[in-house]
Amino acid sequence: MRETPLTGRQKLKDVVVQIEHCLADLNILFDKTLLSCIGQDGTQYIDFSSIRERCFLPEDLSDNQLRRAIKYDAKGRLELHPDLDMVRRSQAYDESEAVDRMLFVDDVDITGHEAKPDIVFKQLLLPCSNAVAQAHAVDSEKSEELPKDGSDTETLIQQTVIRPYGYKETRFFQGFCFVEYSSRSLCTVMANTILSRNNTVRVMPMKQWLKLEREYQRHKQAV
Repeated sequence: MRETPLTGRQKLKDVVVQIEHCLADLNILFDKTLLSCIGQDGTQYIDFSSIRERCFLPEDLSDNQLRRAIKYDAKGRLELHPDLDMVRRSQAYDESEAVDRMLFVDDVDITGHEAKPDIVFKQLLLPCSNAVAQAHAVDSEKSEELPKDGSDTETLIQQTVIRPYGYKETRFFQGFCFVEYSSRSLCTVMANTILSRNNTVRVMPMKQWLKLEREYQRHKQAV
């Protein structure tokens, strides 16, 4: 069966998601080259040619289409330069805030999907409507809110960033990855949801993983 071709509108929405994921806090945390491009606060402009190369945008995407996508489908998240030839994140990068919305997930069985484990990670990590409802309930109790544009499940799915990091060749192929959610409450809810979906995986807050990683690197240097 032939796949239904994307409409022009959907194509531009997908482009915005690609850019937002490329410039997401999770990728900034691991990609120091990216951080140097967008500045320490994450709001420095990047020219179109660089964003095309870094985000692997469609080759047939024109600059006018790129401008239209950013202007109409990324309000409050991406901003065009006054000269209309560069783009930047609207929200500043704050590592201490960002890591509270991230998890490390390990021991994921990706047997049969070693070359492209994304499908397994998405099934395990993307939020569902029940998780979103729980996160909203938590935020209501704390007098906090999820992002205004993130009230529906589909939007929160698009705002979830997964960074597959490989696998360990043990008796089974055990994948591991990092994931960023749109809010701390959703991250907390999803930590439990992931384990309810698969209780054989290991789920760790990013802050804890970073602490262990720093200790490991110090130990390596000392040996």
